[in-house]
Amino acid sequence: MSRHTPTLVWLVLCMVFVLVSWNCATGGTTIGWTDNGAPIVDKRMYPLLDYNGIEHQYKGDVSNFIFPKHNKKLTQYCSIHFHWEDIQARWSQDKLAEPGNHRWNYLVTKNKKSWK
Repeated sequence: MSRHTPTLVWLVLCMVFVLVSWNCATGGTTIGWTDNGAPIVDKRMYPLLDYNGIEHQYKGDVSNFIFPKHNKKLTQYCSIHFHWEDIQARWSQDKLAEPGNHRWNYLVTKNKKSWK
């Protein structure tokens, strides 16, 4: 037995542990399994239509989500545009509907720390 054998055995055991505990990424919350062993995935995504009429889609549970108040920013990852975005809520005139209507409009901008 050489002096490197314990190190080699340790590395092999670590590799076996990594391969055994490695799971597939499902992209959502697994809520059960089908009869053939495939996962049932609950993808909790919510759409947001911004001030300019552009759709954004964010991951999360809407029932636990707190939308930002006036001039506060919330940063979320958009799964349509594939970068981080800042969401701001503003009470303003609705430019998508008839003039004179006011409502909460969401201004979505790209986050400055997004690398794309």
